[in-house]
Amino acid sequence: MLSERRFTVASKALGGKARRGQAEPHHWRISGLPAVPAFLVLATLLFGIGVSACTPRAGTHGDPLVRDRVNSIVPGVHTRDDVAAILGSPSTNSPFDGEKWYYISSRTETFAFLPREEFDRQVVVIAFDESGRVRSVEKFGQERGQDVAIVRRETPTAGNDLNLVQEFLGNIGRFNKNEAEAGSR
Repeated sequence: MLSERRFTVASKALGGKARRGQAEPHHWRISGLPAVPAFLVLATLLFGIGVSACTPRAGTHGDPLVRDRVNSIVPGVHTRDDVAAILGSPSTNSPFDGEKWYYISSRTETFAFLPREEFDRQVVVIAFDESGRVRSVEKFGQERGQDVAIVRRETPTAGNDLNLVQEFLGNIGRFNKNEAEAGSR
């Protein structure tokens, strides 16, 4: 504890504002500017962090297709190797017709806690003939897209639906050491 004499000296050094048992409020001071209370600085920082957390986050999926590269592919002239050199390997091949390559890219945006929203999609379909030359180049945008409903059904399996305890208790006494040795011979 400060003696009375030390307290008055400390009080005078602080401009005579401090009283015994009370602490001087903490202020941040930048030279040339008035003092700002610490809670105001903290509130401003928290507000800035909160606002920046709401900034939308953009994402790109797939290789963004450059229009000039796609337009440089000429049907009847370029081959599979040429297309792979110009655009790279495709996102996917046609599962039913192996003569089509699909290049898919999309741009999405996520805002705070809201679900991701797709705002741009490009699909380029390149079809090849039997000799491996480009037959056609088709371009689609988001307007041609279709939502696919996911089916949540499960495939039933044969047998009993047992829990872990039932399986464990059901297996007690089923195994015979002599049969196991005879089967390994």
